[in-house]
Amino acid sequence: MRKKNMAKILIFLLFVTQLAYGFGSTPRAEAAQIDQDRNIITSVSMAVYDKNGNTVTDAVYEQGSKVQLDYTWELPSTPKYQSGDTYTFKLPDAFKMYNDVQGPLTFEGISVGNFTAIAATHEVVMTFNNYMETHDPVHGTLTLQTEFDKQVIVGSSEQTVVFPFNGGNCNVTLFFKPAIYIAIPVHFSNKASQVS
Repeated sequence: MRKKNMAKILIFLLFVTQLAYGFGSTPRAEAAQIDQDRNIITSVSMAVYDKNGNTVTDAVYEQGSKVQLDYTWELPSTPKYQSGDTYTFKLPDAFKMYNDVQGPLTFEGISVGNFTAIAATHEVVMTFNNYMETHDPVHGTLTLQTEFDKQVIVGSSEQTVVFPFNGGNCNVTLFFKPAIYIAIPVHFSNKASQVS
């Protein structure tokens, strides 16, 4: 008798639970691309290095110099983000990429995802993990090592580089030392020596 009563109570609780949570499976949200108008890049800093690895403090740079780009990003509290959500931005063409680069995205030393910089398209894809589902706001810095592209920076010594920034773009004017080619004058003479 006791087993029958226990079975009835269990069936009743299962029925109530099913009614409370609905029939079938619960809807599951899918990972998505974070809107481009919600640019998560809050600042960009650039350090330029000479051929000896020293930081260049001059405002005029050598073409082909090594560069470190630090993109500071932040995901605000709303909307809620999920594991697999991505954000994509374009690395300016003025920077050379020899191959694809991958790296971690961290917040206070904790992994919150990873990024891939794609050399062929200059796109940087940030992919976030499940840490985003339970913590907010989350921020960090994405660092890329690159160099000025001599094939893109041609002509004028003044170049404008466009960085994504806070839902728009930031135009930065950079100055480069012109590539100097030394012309060596050569003189030819057409006079033939005359023999007497």
